[in-house]
Amino acid sequence: NHVWLGEQCLILKGSNIPDNSIVGAKSLVNKNFSENKGIILAGQSAKIIKRDINWSRLPQWYFEKQNENERISND
Repeated sequence: NHVWLGEQCLILKGSNIPDNSIVGAKSLVNKNFSENKGIILAGQSAKIIKRDINWSRLPQWYFEKQNENERISND
């Protein structure tokens, strides 16, 4: 759920990718990473590159508008 897979990545049988994660292009996922949520995996045998990430499907303008509204309310 809510996982972004880069181009030409391979996910082997028995491997597990947690929610809210990203797999880099041409990565080979052959391990179980289920205990970590919100990670970036990359490499030939994939390793955790970054932890505690959060990404959204909302468009960029949504966040820009939110930031603009926060700046106005802080003034």
